[in-house]
Amino acid sequence: MKISDNFIQIAEKNYSEYLDVWIEYHNASSTLSIDSIELSLAGMTHNGIDGITYQIDPAKIDLSRASKIQSKIRIEAQDNIRSGVYDIMLQVSIPEKSDKNLKVSVLQPIEMPVQIPEEKIIQDSEKQQYESGIFSEITVKDVIQTVALLVAAGLSALIILRRIKLAKKNKVE
Repeated sequence: MKISDNFIQIAEKNYSEYLDVWIEYHNASSTLSIDSIELSLAGMTHNGIDGITYQIDPAKIDLSRASKIQSKIRIEAQDNIRSGVYDIMLQVSIPEKSDKNLKVSVLQPIEMPVQIPEEKIIQDSEKQQYESGIFSEITVKDVIQTVALLVAAGLSALIILRRIKLAKKNKVE
């Protein structure tokens, strides 16, 4: 297995980077089944890396027809990507001839530094807050507190007006 680069630089969101992968086969007496080789990317967590998606073309390779095949991997940074250095693995899985459920896998590490400028992150979060509007931040508790404050102010005004009327009435008498 050979890849075009062991390093991918991501500098902005919604950005794609491409890797070329060449798979070669030389051993004709192998116990591996070369007609269904699978390519995939694996993150360092079980559910992958947040903010990164990938597409492999072709994802399944049949080396029984050719001794060398090239595959192209498109790695894309999504909106929720965060700056940092990520390690992803290119995984090549080959089933055994005797039992297709048994697989031999080869992992190739790829370092992927993501450097989104801080200003761009702040602008994106401000834009998201503006788009979500003020009403998304109002809770039921806020509404109850505001109504209670208005009722208290209204009752206070009513008490003051009654006292003024009583004072005027007592003065007149």
